[in-house]
Amino acid sequence: MSVLYTAAQNEIAAVVSGPTRNPPKQIRLRFREPNGRRLSAVIVNGKRWNKFDGEWVRLPGNAGKVTVVARYGKNQ
Repeated sequence: MSVLYTAAQNEIAAVVSGPTRNPPKQIRLRFREPNGRRLSAVIVNGKRWNKFDGEWVRLPGNAGKVTVVARYGKNQ
């Protein structure tokens, strides 16, 4: 498994390459924003994703390669 995080103003993106052999039941990604802001929206492969809580985003274990964008602020 590999994860590459990048940051921009009001968002953090991660490119995740999940395991293909013996995948886990779930992949959990942590998006810890330095100023302590909470996530306002999550986008997975260009589509809104609602499986997040606090700093954590939950993905299925067999997700393969995905791009996850965590956004901060209002009206995201």
